[in-house]
Amino acid sequence: MTENNISITYQFLRESCSYLDSIDKVNLEELIKQSHELAIKAGDLVWQTEQTVDHACIVLRGGFATVFSRDWGEDRILEQISVGELLAEAEVLNGDRCHSDIRALEDSTLL
Repeated sequence: MTENNISITYQFLRESCSYLDSIDKVNLEELIKQSHELAIKAGDLVWQTEQTVDHACIVLRGGFATVFSRDWGEDRILEQISVGELLAEAEVLNGDRCHSDIRALEDSTLL
């Protein structure tokens, strides 16, 4: 990430992610430097039920949904996840498996 991108991302996180308020400037900037942006296309499945995940993502642009896939192929949206929110279940971050699929509702960017 370039210094300009780090600065823009830092400002976004400070304005949009109150759950990061306890992280000081130096540590938040270091977190951003160690992260990368990931472009996701609309409809793409990001995580699947029963998958283990070793990281969390923050939605920088776009939107996602946790979905339950029915036997006949229909997806039912359980929860929408929007800009500034974490794309992870707390249990997943503690080592549990995903309890639902997470799919992009539109072209999106994750950190």
